[in-house]
Parts: sequence; C-alpha cells; structure tokens
Amino acid sequence: MNILILGGNRFFGRSLAVKLLDQGHQVTLLNRGSRDDGLGNKVSRLQCDRTQAQELQKCVGETQWDIVYDQVCFTAREAKAAVEIFRGKVKHYVFTSTQSVYDPASDIGEEVFDPYNYQFNRVITREESYSEAKRQSEAVFFEKTDFPVTAVRFPIVLGPDDYTERFLFHIKKVSQGEEIYFPAIDSKISFIHSQDAADVLEFLGKLPPQGPVNAASSEPISLKSFMQEIEKTVGQKAVFSKESTETNTSPYGIESDWFMNMQKLKSLGYEARPIKEWLGFEVRSILDSMSL
Repeated sequence: MNILILGGNRFFGRSLAVKLLDQGHQVTLLNRGSRDDGLGNKVSRLQCDRTQAQELQKCVGETQWDIVYDQVCFTAREAKAAVEIFRGKVKHYVFTSTQSVYDPASDIGEEVFDPYNYQFNRVITREESYSEAKRQSEAVFFEKTDFPVTAVRFPIVLGPDDYTERFLFHIKKVSQGEEIYFPAIDSKISFIHSQDAADVLEFLGKLPPQGPVNAASSEPISLKSFMQEIEKTVGQKAVFSKESTETNTSPYGIESDWFMNMQKLKSLGYEARPIKEWLGFEVRSILDSMSL
C-alpha cells in the first residue's frame, strides 16, 4: 500500500513507519523540518509546513494514498485544509486524536463525545485549549469529508524517545530525592506504551473505518501505583509534598479519575499490554540513560 504519515519522524509516529516498512508498504513521511528519522532511503520524504494549506497542497499534489495517518493535526483550520486537499485522494484517513476530548471521568466510552454532531462558532487554537481544538478537529473530519475516517483517541503515551519529558520528570524527582505533588494521588488514569500506540494505528489502518476509537492499555492505573512502580525500580521512596509549587507539581496531576473504556477496541480484536507489564522496564531504561 501507498501510505503517507504526516509527522512520522519521531516517537510513535516513527515506530509506525518502521512497522509499515517491515510489512513491505511504501511509506512517505511529511514533516516541517529536517530531523533525521534514521530510516535512510527506506522512506520517501516531503518537507512542508502542514499548517500552511497552500504549502501542503503543493507538497502532496495529486498523489493517491491508500492510508493517510495524520499525527499532527491540532486545529479545525488544519483539519478543514486536509479535508479539501485530500478529497478524492485517500481511501482511509486515520487521525491521531486524544483522550483530552473528554472531561475527567471514569470508564469513558466513545459515545461521551459525539464528533458527528458537534457545533462550534469559532476555531480555537491549541494554545487556547488543546482539548477543544481536538474536539473541533474531529468534528470537521467526521462532518465535512468525502473520505472515510478513524479517529484514535490516545491517552498519555509513554516510551522511548518521549520528547515531552513528562515521564522523565517523575523519575528524576524520585531518583534525586526531590518533592513531587499530586492533587489526588489515588486517582486512576489511562496510559499507553508508544509501541502499542504504533501497533494500534497500524491495526486500525487496515480495518474498515471505525469512527472514534479509544486506544489505551487494557486497564488504568492509579497514580499511587504508578509512583510505586517508579519507586521500586529506582530503589528509593518518593518525597510527596502537600503543597503545589511551580517546580514540584506532576504533569500527570489530575484531580479525579480520568480513564477510558476499552471495550470497542477489544471487540475489534486488539488489546494493548497492561501498564505494569512494561512500566518498570521503561523506568529502568531511562535510569540507565541518565547514568551515561
């Protein structure tokens, strides 16, 4: 198949590219910069700023794609441009969305946010509200396209090459004996490993379009258990603060449960690995890299 990945040169986008190449597909990566993806001549590359509609149009031209994986659409404006540019040119559009389309709650099913009937009056930027910008993007893809769409709603993604360094924040705090603050440490949260994120994108891409799909590890984890796994691997206890400061507050510091129901994904035939199966290994990997 001829496959385009918008934003596939790092993290789980790159892992997806590797997986698709291993299966013999023709893969093209489209990115704004020239970051070395390490894939050499195995992939084709397009370079442009996808936020600029004219640039994107010129870049992709009239090429026909079996699948387009869109990892880097963050606003309704970008979604509208993609709808026009790829009209009649793609068989399946797989949009990387987010758990952030949901307000915090327990066991959230896909029906909680309906992008097919979501109205908005003003396009919101990701800086104004990441959550609302992603809701609007989904609404555009499901209401305005002539091509079939799957929107994959990921939670926080953990794994090698996590450029956000939010996971690293917790490991550093524990290993360096520094205070860390959680508003509600017993709250449960969804995560997914970056390799599983790549796997589920590949899996859903080859299925008929599925609309919105939650994609996370099979069960959530409490932040307390999350920290205990880090403590166990680091070999020392975390120092918890009762007060929040600019430097000690966890970037995962939710105030109540915030995790998704995985029944739809399981019914399709995919189940991501349990968090505790891989969490300790990833903590160890980061510790080893910190000691180099």
